[in-house]
Amino acid sequence: MAYRAVGDVGSAWSTHLAYLPFTTALLLRHPARTLHTRLHLYPDSRSYFPEISEATKSCIRELWGIRMDGYDSLDRVFLYDAFTFASQIWAAGKVDLMIRIEDMLDEDYSGRILTALTGLTYEPAIVAHAIHNPVNHRTGSVKTVGEILSGFTSRQREWYSMIVADVAEAFGYDHLSDVLSPAEAAAAA
Repeated sequence: MAYRAVGDVGSAWSTHLAYLPFTTALLLRHPARTLHTRLHLYPDSRSYFPEISEATKSCIRELWGIRMDGYDSLDRVFLYDAFTFASQIWAAGKVDLMIRIEDMLDEDYSGRILTALTGLTYEPAIVAHAIHNPVNHRTGSVKTVGEILSGFTSRQREWYSMIVADVAEAFGYDHLSDVLSPAEAAAAA
């Protein structure tokens, strides 16, 4: 059930990233899309969801004043994933590369990332083939971020804005849409 990849795809404790002797990357996906996938898949597949530790619950309570225990499992999943996305900001300075999955649709960018990760240069046709033949697409039709947000409950939209907004912009995402974040738009101008 793992992603097909050149090299290895896995996870590491973010506290260890600066000490690893190989190239590391933080692979990001727009937070609304990540949450949408989880909400879509969770009712039928709970295999991707760990038990939420008391430490995580305590962090969420201290940072945002949300007591997770009073909510149903789907809301707890939502809060856990929003917290996980927000926590990645700490790891951003510890990795060699930050890769936004949406940017991987650009063939030149993907080729440069593959070279940075592996030290090898790939034929453009191979990169194009990989881009146009995804192996992990599980949520049906592609929705805009606005459509995804409208599918969240009002409480989930409130949590999303509170937990994700600032962090999303730091990663170059506009947390409310598919367009470039203000920081990214300024850099592109």
